Amino acid sequence: MPSYRSLLAQKASLDRKIQQARKREVSSVIKQINGLIEEYGLTPDELTFSDGTARPQQAKAKRGRRTVGAKSATAGITVAPKYRDPETGKTWTGRGRAPKWVVGDKEQYLIK
Repeated sequence: MPSYRSLLAQKASLDRKIQQARKREVSSVIKQINGLIEEYGLTPDELTFSDGTARPQQAKAKRGRRTVGAKSATAGITVAPKYRDPETGKTWTGRGRAPKWVVGDKEQYLIK
């Protein structure tokens, strides 16, 4: 019967292999999904996520005067992502501080 330590070593080895396999496969899956989206001309409003909810449409900004303490007209508006990490699939809108995975030329991460 294997010892506790040897089982932990096997588990660590398997965890590394799982991470590496996921990293390899995620990139090709994202390319495949993007190809299908382009092929069928799907829009963000037609896509749903694992929780079954549809992607929220951008709220229309209200025009008018701001009062003291009121939120800006654009508060709460979601922005479509412009950049995607090919390894993990994480996205960034291009607003605010750049995530750590954006290294060098941002053009290589543009979503096409």
